[in-house]
Amino acid sequence: MLQDYVNKKSAETPREIKVLDKPKGKMTIECDEMWSFVENKENKQWIWLALDTKTREIVGVYVGARSRESAKKLWKSLPPVYRQCAVFYTDFWEAYNTVKNVINQ
Repeated sequence: MLQDYVNKKSAETPREIKVLDKPKGKMTIECDEMWSFVENKENKQWIWLALDTKTREIVGVYVGARSRESAKKLWKSLPPVYRQCAVFYTDFWEAYNTVKNVINQ
């Protein structure tokens, strides 16, 4: 019953993040990942977040594996203005280099 409720709410939730209008100037985001598990510790799920450092808004999110592909999906979850204009900081985990390479292409 609870899973049905969660699935219904998830289906009703817009997939595009609405962020507040930003004043002109430097935009900075912090990106990081953390894990939790579902049912048992062997079933790890990584939660990837991008946080606007000024407003403290979560502006990007992805849930999945701890992989380069997941880092790319976090990048794709960001609103276009952040992908185009923001400076971003990470913990230098190697998967973020994949995103850097995508940016430079």
